[in-house]
Amino acid sequence: MKKLLLVSLFIVLETSLLLAQSLEKPQVALPSLLKPKKTHYSSNKAGYMGLWDWNFGMGYIYKTEQRKDGSSLTSNEKTSGVYTMFQLQESMLSNYFWARKKNKRIKFGFQNTGTIGIKMGPALDNNAVAASKKDMGQVDYILDYQAGLALAVRVSPKVDVGFTYYPYVYSSTYSDVGNYAKFRLRAGRFMCEYSAMGKQAIDVKYLRGRKLYLGLSYTHYEQTSTNYYNSSLNTSTNWIHLNFGRVF
Repeated sequence: MKKLLLVSLFIVLETSLLLAQSLEKPQVALPSLLKPKKTHYSSNKAGYMGLWDWNFGMGYIYKTEQRKDGSSLTSNEKTSGVYTMFQLQESMLSNYFWARKKNKRIKFGFQNTGTIGIKMGPALDNNAVAASKKDMGQVDYILDYQAGLALAVRVSPKVDVGFTYYPYVYSSTYSDVGNYAKFRLRAGRFMCEYSAMGKQAIDVKYLRGRKLYLGLSYTHYEQTSTNYYNSSLNTSTNWIHLNFGRVF
């Protein structure tokens, strides 16, 4: 009888131990208090160089005109106007011949830039300043297209350099604008673009969040014409505008 009682007590104890073990919390590692580092992905296919770009600009045109009859100045006119414009720039770039497939430091290829907009005021086109003043409320359009070859080089994570040569340029405003070159430099959040040869312009942009930017653009045109009576007409036009854009 004592043996049966001892065996029964042993079975009860073993069962209690097994039940207690099954109800214990599993041993798992405590969560770390350190926040994981965020992985940043850039959607810019050629760094920060703005080779894929759209922007909207609002600006001011200031034009002066000097007419000379021989060596004497006969007239000196000034006028101004305003304009708005939308620009889209896209590129078909590749680095296949320059580096391995995974190396994104060098890009080159074709680039297309199109601009549409409207102008208002007397400083609109190549006509004489005095003649353009006759219609102060005149409205005209802006339609430009440029095709070129582009190159972008990632020097470091914070520095890029770029170059674009436009052999074909069409401008509804200034038909005498020829082929020109554009040089680019990005240092941190600031990017500067300088156009030379057939076009004189400078653009300064402040990049925000790797995609959006705020920019200031200045363009200068000089035109001189001479007729058979040895009289000359020199027209100087300055465009300046603020633009808001996004790089891809």
